[in-house]
Amino acid sequence: QRYLLNHFKLVTELGGELLQVSSNNILKSIVGTCRERQITSVCIGQPRLKYRYLFYIFPRYRRFLRALSEMNVKLIIFPQ
Repeated sequence: QRYLLNHFKLVTELGGELLQVSSNNILKSIVGTCRERQITSVCIGQPRLKYRYLFYIFPRYRRFLRALSEMNVKLIIFPQ
């Protein structure tokens, strides 16, 4: 939790805006929010993909990446 708060502080210090959105479909919400607010960069943590869900999640993740690419949104993934 301390790391999260430090990251929030860093975002505001660098002139960024922190958004908190609640949704059942995370990837769709990120894409929709990027469209609505004309966001150019998204920073997320590295996704934890479990092998048993890989075939289910991977196609959705590829659509997510394609949608961000079409909008020219930069995706920055931080390792855990």
